[in-house]
Amino acid sequence: MLDKLRGIVGPAHVLIGADCAPYIVDGRAPEAVVLPASKEEVAAVLVAASGAEMPVIPWGGGTKMGIGAPPQKVGLVLVLKRLARLLEHEPGDLTATAQAGMTLGALQRELGARGQWLSLDPSHADEATLGGIVSSNAAGPRRHLYGACRDLVIGLTVVTATGALVRGGGKVVKNVAGYDLPKLFVGAFGTLGVVVEVTVKLRPKPDTDRMVVARFASLKEAGSAARAVMGSDLLPSALDMVDGETLRAHGSSLAEAGTREVTMATQILCRSTRFVRPGRIIHAYDSDMAKQDRGFASMDRDKQRQIASSGGKAAHAKGLAHEWNAEEARVAGRKGARNRRRQSTPSDDTQQT
Repeated sequence: MLDKLRGIVGPAHVLIGADCAPYIVDGRAPEAVVLPASKEEVAAVLVAASGAEMPVIPWGGGTKMGIGAPPQKVGLVLVLKRLARLLEHEPGDLTATAQAGMTLGALQRELGARGQWLSLDPSHADEATLGGIVSSNAAGPRRHLYGACRDLVIGLTVVTATGALVRGGGKVVKNVAGYDLPKLFVGAFGTLGVVVEVTVKLRPKPDTDRMVVARFASLKEAGSAARAVMGSDLLPSALDMVDGETLRAHGSSLAEAGTREVTMATQILCRSTRFVRPGRIIHAYDSDMAKQDRGFASMDRDKQRQIASSGGKAAHAKGLAHEWNAEEARVAGRKGARNRRRQSTPSDDTQQT
């Protein structure tokens, strides 16, 4: 079996023994690790493994390997990191096709050079591969506005256990011909086949992208604020509720600013491509502000308020604005509800017609 695999992918790309240590699954070492470089090699490896009745575990970046029940036998680990090319990018159609071993971070950099991006933000973007993201239906907080992985995948190429190449979907956003096979494979964790190519729909990069952090002393107040944001005219791309311990675990300096006085204070993180109105937030950060906020965060709260009240633009640059309390949140929520009712209620003229 090992000789067959070496003949398919080359001796340097078949790992055994101690070289398999990075690919241990739930404490079980595989019998061999294979790194194919093309979909044809993937198909040949799967045919060989099927003939030897050896189980195969596809491996992208390894970020989701802890999900699910431990396998009874690891057998062969199929690593796809050599399939890491952007095959096609059609900026006019807002679509791109990439190999499954390409990391999300690498894809975003390629697309960003032409002013576009894939609106997915799962964790570990520089390690997670497209194939792994699709197979696990991974997404992040931005799915609130842009949708999850299954909403952005429009085409797939998959290799089945028998070595057959299956193509589903297409390379255009509006594609309604035939069965929607891509959604069958999204979230299947490789049980139906190995994803080798992915076609996704893209979006233009937003002109601005800001993070807003608001601190609340209780979960109830944070919930009221979250409802108010959702009921307002704002269009946040993400809305997360976290505590100080979570922020510190991620090494964020926002934890110092947000939980200096109340250790378990609840926070709402809101990312938006539309800037939030002044007077509705405590801390507003963009990527440059976040790098400069450590000195400001180390000040006590009275000092922060003093800077905010006297600094004008400087205060805004430091990311401090007026506090948004629970009462303001309720008022904003009622205004948003009234606006929605006006939009949904037909006028008198329309009713008479």
